[in-house]
Amino acid sequence: MRFILQSLGKIYQTGVSIHIEALYPAVQYPVPVGTPMISSMWRWDHSQDWPVIDGKTLSAAGGGQVPTSSSYTVDPFASDSKETFLLDHVIDGRVLYPFTGHMVLAWKTIAKLNGVDFQKTPVILEEIRVYSATIVTKPCQWKNYILSTCFSGSSRFPNLFNGYDGHEYLSLTFSPHSCLSNK
Repeated sequence: MRFILQSLGKIYQTGVSIHIEALYPAVQYPVPVGTPMISSMWRWDHSQDWPVIDGKTLSAAGGGQVPTSSSYTVDPFASDSKETFLLDHVIDGRVLYPFTGHMVLAWKTIAKLNGVDFQKTPVILEEIRVYSATIVTKPCQWKNYILSTCFSGSSRFPNLFNGYDGHEYLSLTFSPHSCLSNK
């Protein structure tokens, strides 16, 4: 039964809507009078100390759940920016964000969502589709979003890279051939 439920969970993570209510007997509402309360069935065990999750961890994990997305703000105009070199990437008189930059952000996000160091995690990016150039303007509020999750057993998942205006710039497919299996 556990295998079946885990398999259904993996299918659900791919975006398929599953109606699992058929697996359980129907519940008659309202609950009959005299049904005992369940709150007396458990007690909190205060004998162990547990780590406290800080805001960064909680935010990176999507509110304490399995992390499913990540975002990066790229601002080469900030005085303390490490991305000022991007202002030299000029094509046809426009400052463009390099498409290899999108791929590096995808790589960083894949590693972040899987809890590994991106510089020690090889990835294979396939089926790269470029829809339009990403123009860097001031103020630069362009963000990179990856709106998918990579879970064990998947072979690939789509990613969308959107600007703050909601315009899609690039999509690609990530195949974790052997890159994340040695976490």
